[in-house]
Amino acid sequence: MRISLPAAVWLVLAAVYIADALWMLAAGFSMRWQGSLPLLRMPVILATGALFYHYIRRDRRITELMVAILQLMLFAPAMAVLSYLFVSLPFPLVDAQLIAFDHALGFDWRAHIEWLTRHIRVNTVLAGIYMTLMPQQLLLVIALAGIKQFTELQRYLLAFMLSAIVCSMFACLLPAVGGYIYYDIDVNHLSISPAAARVHETHLLGLRANELRSLAIEEMQGLITFPSFHVAAAVLVAYAARALHRIIFGVAVGLNAIMIVSVFSQGGHYLVDALGGAAIAAASIAAVRLLPPARSIA
Repeated sequence: MRISLPAAVWLVLAAVYIADALWMLAAGFSMRWQGSLPLLRMPVILATGALFYHYIRRDRRITELMVAILQLMLFAPAMAVLSYLFVSLPFPLVDAQLIAFDHALGFDWRAHIEWLTRHIRVNTVLAGIYMTLMPQQLLLVIALAGIKQFTELQRYLLAFMLSAIVCSMFACLLPAVGGYIYYDIDVNHLSISPAAARVHETHLLGLRANELRSLAIEEMQGLITFPSFHVAAAVLVAYAARALHRIIFGVAVGLNAIMIVSVFSQGGHYLVDALGGAAIAAASIAAVRLLPPARSIA
C-alpha cells in the first residue's frame, strides 16, 4: 500500500518529534520551556480552526490553509532541535575542503565579500531579499490553498521537510562554520552588515565542544552551512510557484535567484553550499512526486 502525500507529511513530522525525544533522552540533552510556552498558542488556534472549518463550516480551502500553516509551525521547532542534535556530533570541520571546491569552480568567497564592501547598495539589496524567505513561504501557502492547488501545497510541505532533514544530516557528516567564522572576520568592522554572519557561532561551537546541553526553542539559530538549507528552501518556493500565475512564477524565480546569490554574503555560505542545497531541493521534489495525492489533508 502506497503512502499518500498528506499521510507522508504527518509521518515525517511525527518521526522528527520521536527522533528528538529519543536522541535527547539518550544523549542527556534537556529543554528549557519557559520562553517557549507562548509559542503554543498559535498551533492550538490553528488546530481548532481547522477542525471547525472541516467539520462545521466545511470550507476546504481554509481547512487546508490552516493545516498547512499548523504543520509548518509544528515542524520548525522540532527540526531546529534535530539540527542541533546532528551538529552536536563532532565530525571534523570541512571548511578548507569546501573552499578548495569553490576555488576549483572559480569562486573566491573572500573576494566576493570584499567586492560587496565597495558596493554597499548591492549588499543592501541582497540583505533585504535574503530576509524574504519566510514571507514568501507564507504567501505561497496562502496562494496555493486559495486557488485549490492542494496537491501542490502538500508536495511543497513534504519537499520542504525532507530537504531540511537531509540538509541537517549532511551538516552533521560534513560540518562547516562558514566563511565569516573560518576566516575570523570581525563583522563589526565591515562596511556591510550581514544578516546571519556569526550569530550561530556560540551555539555551534558549544554543541561541538559538548558544552551546550540545555536547549531553548526561542534561542535557536540556523546552524547549517553545507549544504545551504536557505538555498534549498528558495528553490522549493520558486518551483512551487509554477502552480500560480506565470507572472508570479517569473517573479518568484527572479527573486529567489537573487536570494541564492545573497547567501554568500548574508549567511557566510560557500558556492558549493548553494549547489548542494539546490541539489537536495531537486531530489526532494523528485521524491515527493512519486507519492499519490489524497482527497484531503484534514
